[in-house]
Amino acid sequence: MTKIFGRVVNFKDAITVSRLLYSDWHCSVFFEESSIAIVCGSEKTKISCDPRLFCSNSSHLFVLTANGIILSFSKATNVVSPLDLASCRFIAANDEELYCISMDDFLVVYPIKDLNRKPKPSYPLPMKVKTVACGAGFAFRGQLGHGDLESRSTPEAIEALRPVTSTAIACGFLHSACLTDTGDVYTWGSNEFGQLGYTSLNLERSRQLSTPFLPSDLGVNVNALPAPVDFPDDCLITAIACGSRHTVCLSEDSNLYSFGWNGFGQLGLEPESGRMVDRYPYQTASDRVNRINLPLPSQNQLSVTCGHWCT
Repeated sequence: MTKIFGRVVNFKDAITVSRLLYSDWHCSVFFEESSIAIVCGSEKTKISCDPRLFCSNSSHLFVLTANGIILSFSKATNVVSPLDLASCRFIAANDEELYCISMDDFLVVYPIKDLNRKPKPSYPLPMKVKTVACGAGFAFRGQLGHGDLESRSTPEAIEALRPVTSTAIACGFLHSACLTDTGDVYTWGSNEFGQLGYTSLNLERSRQLSTPFLPSDLGVNVNALPAPVDFPDDCLITAIACGSRHTVCLSEDSNLYSFGWNGFGQLGLEPESGRMVDRYPYQTASDRVNRINLPLPSQNQLSVTCGHWCT
């Protein structure tokens, strides 16, 4: 059973949906009967494969199959083709590069523009890695977590997270999140819409319009270093996901928590009627950690994923 809230891609024909697998701004992927259905614009494309993982950028959707093969789906032509790359166990992508973790745990990076022919990797890293996530390739909102606003062209370890053991990472458009082995969540980057889970100065100003001058220490719009998120009852988090401007976290006791922009209802909160989302975007956001009631059986095994504007 699947619960979807926020903005998903519409399709002109009915789809027999048993599970939402992935969604971004342009397309959604569903499990439909015995195959997967990619819905992009008004077109539906079926693929017969055993998918393990999905990632995407503005031009392509990538599917990693259970046997390590990567399929590339063009959003412009709706054509699916296998990539001539070595088998891998994990993938992530931005508009410039496709990141692959090989079967022996090494990170290999391929230029997107060269994927139609057998590409040479941009740079293999001389270290073993567990996972990788991609957001905007700049640091002007501190989303790299190095304590400054300087962009990097090669990966660097986040020094502030060295004392903890990271088990999962997620990236939004201008923010990042990390889950540790103790169930704690750290976030960094842009907090313009409260997507870091602590007080946003922008949102505080929108709540106090009658007060023209607010102290700058009431909240933060940018945090360039990872900081912990406080959850109710000190719950343990087991999974995290980021949309473009929102973050969701799944706890050990199957509770869902969300914070950030809610313009399309992607937090699982009903948007207030009469709100003008485009004109007053901050009024549809929440920098508080919201517990979301899920209409799902308590015994279900739950997972969480985000598109840009949906959960």
